[in-house]
Amino acid sequence: MISGVKLKWGELSGRERIILSGGVAISLGVLLYVSLIDPHYRKYEVLKNQVPQKIETYAWMRVQANKIRPLLEAKKTAASQPVDGLSLVSVVEASARKMKLTNQVRRIQPGKSGEVKIWFSEVYFNTWLEWLDQLQSKGIQAVAVRVDRGENNATNIQATLMARSESGE
Repeated sequence: MISGVKLKWGELSGRERIILSGGVAISLGVLLYVSLIDPHYRKYEVLKNQVPQKIETYAWMRVQANKIRPLLEAKKTAASQPVDGLSLVSVVEASARKMKLTNQVRRIQPGKSGEVKIWFSEVYFNTWLEWLDQLQSKGIQAVAVRVDRGENNATNIQATLMARSESGE
């Protein structure tokens, strides 16, 4: 194939060679532009147009973060305060004893920011709800609960509890 091209090239006059070489050079230039430069330039233009929107979103997020910080501090302060003069763990344990749930309590663990995590095994859901209602009357609320079906119409429950803050959060 290359020998055929060389043969054809040799048959061309000087003027035809210049015109053909120029056409090939122009074609390669257009191909290079279309395949490499133009797609990157278009992407650049799209990103350049998104910058003002991203800056506006960032400014909004900073304002929201400044609003949230005092609320988080208030929540941490309220959660670390004892309930009725006792620690949150003590109140939760005493409440479980009062409701006769000590056999179903598998684990109680103090968590971050003054919260308490408690695991129940094979507890009747209605009994657990009564226990939770009793805690809520003392200013303790469940902030996360996971309930799994157990055996004999009982449930396995994992809950995270916190003392309610003064503002009712």
